[in-house]
Amino acid sequence: MTTSDCGCCSGVKALTPVDGSNPPGQATLHYRVGSHARFRQTQLAGLSSKPALLDLTTRDADDPALALLDAWAGVLDVLSFYQERILNEGFLRTATERRSVLELGRAIGYELRPGVAASTYLAFTLETAPGAPLAAVIAAGSKSQSIPAQDETPQVFETLEPLQARAAWNALEVLNQDEVRPYWGGRTLYLRGQNTQLQPGDALLVIGEERRKDPDNENWDFRRVRRLLVVPPNEPSADPLAGYTVVTLDRPFGSLVHSVQPSQLDPRCYALRSKAALFGQAAPNWKAMPRSLRAAFAGLTETADVPFATYADWPGFNIASVSGSGDAKGRHIHLDGSYPKMVPGSWVVLSVPDYEEVYQVLENADDGRVGFTLGGKSTRLTISGENLTEKFNGHLRDTAVFGESLELPWASRPSSGFIEGNLLHLASLQTELEAGRWLALSGLSIPAIAAHAKVRRRLRNADHLAAVQIERDGKRARITFADGERFDVSLLPVSEVVRIHRNDSIDGRTRLELESPLLNSYLPVSLRINANVAPASHGDSRQMQIQPEILGSGDGSSAFQRFLLKQKPLTYVSAPTPTGTASTLEVRVDGVRWHEEPRISALHADASAYLLRRADDGTVTVQFGDGLHGRRLPSGQMNVEARYRIGIGAEGNLPAGQISLLLSRPLGLKEVVNPIAASGGADPESRDQARRNAPLTVLALERIVSLRDFEDFAAAFAGIGKAQAVWLWNGEGRLVHLTVIGLDGAAITLDSALYRNLATAIDQVRPAHQPLRLEAGVRLGFGLRAKLRVHPDFVSEKVLAAVRAALAEAFGFEARSYGQSLSGSEVVAVMQRVPGVERIDLDRLRLHNGLSTSSVAGPDGRLRARGARWENGQLKPAQLLLIDLDDVLIEELSA
Repeated sequence: MTTSDCGCCSGVKALTPVDGSNPPGQATLHYRVGSHARFRQTQLAGLSSKPALLDLTTRDADDPALALLDAWAGVLDVLSFYQERILNEGFLRTATERRSVLELGRAIGYELRPGVAASTYLAFTLETAPGAPLAAVIAAGSKSQSIPAQDETPQVFETLEPLQARAAWNALEVLNQDEVRPYWGGRTLYLRGQNTQLQPGDALLVIGEERRKDPDNENWDFRRVRRLLVVPPNEPSADPLAGYTVVTLDRPFGSLVHSVQPSQLDPRCYALRSKAALFGQAAPNWKAMPRSLRAAFAGLTETADVPFATYADWPGFNIASVSGSGDAKGRHIHLDGSYPKMVPGSWVVLSVPDYEEVYQVLENADDGRVGFTLGGKSTRLTISGENLTEKFNGHLRDTAVFGESLELPWASRPSSGFIEGNLLHLASLQTELEAGRWLALSGLSIPAIAAHAKVRRRLRNADHLAAVQIERDGKRARITFADGERFDVSLLPVSEVVRIHRNDSIDGRTRLELESPLLNSYLPVSLRINANVAPASHGDSRQMQIQPEILGSGDGSSAFQRFLLKQKPLTYVSAPTPTGTASTLEVRVDGVRWHEEPRISALHADASAYLLRRADDGTVTVQFGDGLHGRRLPSGQMNVEARYRIGIGAEGNLPAGQISLLLSRPLGLKEVVNPIAASGGADPESRDQARRNAPLTVLALERIVSLRDFEDFAAAFAGIGKAQAVWLWNGEGRLVHLTVIGLDGAAITLDSALYRNLATAIDQVRPAHQPLRLEAGVRLGFGLRAKLRVHPDFVSEKVLAAVRAALAEAFGFEARSYGQSLSGSEVVAVMQRVPGVERIDLDRLRLHNGLSTSSVAGPDGRLRARGARWENGQLKPAQLLLIDLDDVLIEELSA
């Protein structure tokens, strides 16, 4: 027997077709019926089974017959490969081409999202120089451009509606100063200027129209200065009345006796600069005088005994005797010297230990007095008031006269509290701020951190402020309360855009009611309002504002005419539609506008409508009807034209302040800025995004009934990256709490167009009776500090880069869910799976929320992310915990 293999038995068994069954849930379907080797072996097996080929016994690969079989095995191998690929492209889960997902989506009425342009608001500033126009009209489509940062390109934004702008509306102020008038129990005065020349112990008089008209009126207050606080202006000024002085009094305003209130009718404050005494105050002690002198003054004989019961003091030792009060012109007092500044019309206060009274000076005359062994110059005052002889007649020695009244103008104190809620009180009258106008608010807020808890509580309680002094860089401030307590706080610049609901202008000032409450809490002195604001979105209409693009000529004999737009990508803007987008395309036929419809098959025969079809490369085709489903185009030469904008995607998401270059500049316009970030921009839907979102179309069916419908509808809305809907109890019943966040974790502000449009779209299709709370999710970031040892056979730099990539994939946006917490052991497990990592030493995890940072140590540490919940009586949105690669520090351990 020979042991050589002649090959004649090769291919004795057929190896095709291969079993093509697949278990469910596979990411790739296996459907190849064979490979080149299997096809060749199966053909060789067939040679032995065919009677006509029994004489073909060679199995030499060089034989022409076997070479032909080998060639066919190659053909079959290629065909089976592509058959498997075609099969995979026919299923949503396994398709690898975006075009395949696009066509599969169309089969169920789903169009891949075209992307959406970022939106924002533009705040315009007009010239205020002499001779500049007081107003300007900013047309819809006015262009502004961003100033690009490193590795960025300029982005063009256009306004979406016309705007009537005014220079007076560049920077409106709110009422940020309180006019402090005397009130019952108050003991603080705010006086203009820093040089009031007041000192502790000085006398002040607060008196108003009540006393001027009625000398018997008691609505006045005489007080002494206890403490002074001088507050300079925030900016240096040559004005002597710049800044103000906070005066704390010795006792509160008002009197418990007969419940007398302080003055309320034009109250004024006077400093009583001088303190005088009545003539006779310096007279010698009567009882210490020689008997002969006492007898002479009493009109008795020199040796008579003067009874002290009758003459307790000098005879005639009273105001009436000294001054002769009681004539028709008024009452008189004589002072102990010359006081020429106690002029007619001024005020004087007479004070004894248990009584005070105010008088108005009617006349001041120089006089001389002799008596009580005294003599010299005196001032004779004619005064108007009550109780002069009743209360002061016998008190020449202990009556103090405060006079030389000098008026000190009132100052306003900084308004306490925060500007919050949905009301704005302007400092000026602005009756022409109409309902529906957008306002851009910018100012400073005190961050809600533990270090500021007390000052925030006092401000919310509206405790009286003495001063708010903001540093020039706007980062810190010193806040002083009227009781002298001071706080140094950090400041956070914030801004937002709101809309006027109603303008109530009364009493020379304007109160604006807003459509929604403010998102931030502003320090009143820092808030500025720009009322020259227009909504805008990313995209450039080029020259189509002036001359439309000619698409072609209509042909009434052709059905379903199609035209290609010459420029791309077509701009889509955020809109309150089920898809979340609306195109900027405007098509006119013979000058008449036709309208876009999502499905042409649903149109009636005379509908002037068209359908847009987007190719995978972004090319847009405009398709018209056939006369049965939508009108055919009327025949004409170049009678189909279009206007649209181009530009779309996440590149339009820009931070606040970056759009600052005017491309359209009507007369009087000075500058522009975006007060809030441009947001909501999204690139065209990717393959994987469409794979996830397409089934939601047949789940929600453009209506919301169940809890899951809220989540599905929001998740499929253009610009939304993740959504979560949960039931929460509000004390009376269940409400739906819906948390959303932008693509790749981008923040969604409550004043953004994306948020407003999503809320409107949901309201259009949800049950009206179902309570709903829509909130933007809170993104939390975490970093880490770790050391690892790399196997000596691996390149350290590549291993470290692979570790960072693995962390980014495992803890990035697509992999994380709302309320999903994180443990250090999870991080270690991800890092350990990277080839080349021998040992890991995780030092700590760092959690930061934008305001503060906290750390936990080691693999046993845990960072918590919470779902939607009630917290301290307030609804809180769900949190999404994502890795922050900028805060990841991984070092190599030495061997």
